[in-house]
Amino acid sequence: MRYDSLLCHYLARELHQRLAGAAAHALRLDPAARVAALETGAGTLVLELHPSRGLITLGAPPPDGRVLPLHRRTVVGAVRAPADERLLVIELPGGAASRVHSVVVELLGNQWNLLALDGAGRVAAVLWPREAGGRRLQVGAEYVPPAASARAGAQVPIELGDWLALLDRRPPAERAAELVAHVAWTSPLNAGAILEQGGPSLEEAYARYTALAARPPAQPCVLTGGGGGGSQPYPLPLPGLAAAPAASLLDALALALGAAPPATGMPARAGRG
Repeated sequence: MRYDSLLCHYLARELHQRLAGAAAHALRLDPAARVAALETGAGTLVLELHPSRGLITLGAPPPDGRVLPLHRRTVVGAVRAPADERLLVIELPGGAASRVHSVVVELLGNQWNLLALDGAGRVAAVLWPREAGGRRLQVGAEYVPPAASARAGAQVPIELGDWLALLDRRPPAERAAELVAHVAWTSPLNAGAILEQGGPSLEEAYARYTALAARPPAQPCVLTGGGGGGSQPYPLPLPGLAAAPAASLLDALALALGAAPPATGMPARAGRG
């Protein structure tokens, strides 16, 4: 299971539709299992962040672990993913500044983690306390996010001329790595499908890239046949890969990991964008 910036973008969009405006009651952390849960009036959001798992689901029973009660006026505000980042930010307004005001879920590589931040941006609780890359992910420390993406095209797709200038000088075998290094919304999950490993023209590959980078309405699915092997949940089908449709991205996550899909009866919350 991998998360890339495109998957995080669509996952944040779906969670926002389901949770925004709901009362937020408590945050549970089980560091030993690397499982966290946010209990809300719209269901319990459970995040299994052990590197061997990676399941995010809504409506599951809360896990064991330490309980952090939230202020009684706390609600779920926006759920968002910064552009071209593998982060989820769940805003929790309504409580005192000293209490939990947001939850950040980091989905980078196999370093998945969850941090609760107070109103001053300091770490109030952390699922996996650690120091990495000069960052102190520990209670009481000021939260410093991972280095922001500097790739081109985070807001709008890059121009065809820039695309050709980047890739045309590279042999086909090196283009995927060049794409992932420099162009937003691309990743090892989708670069091969965009480029088809040098099969079609770069102009055709550009059309496939812009179709993804425009972030169209979601078509949740479970992909098979990619370079990573196994089943991969994804918000959009990719050229050349088998794609089994799913009712939602949360369903796709569960199906890819062999878990039961989230309980039905939790429609998107109206009027919250």
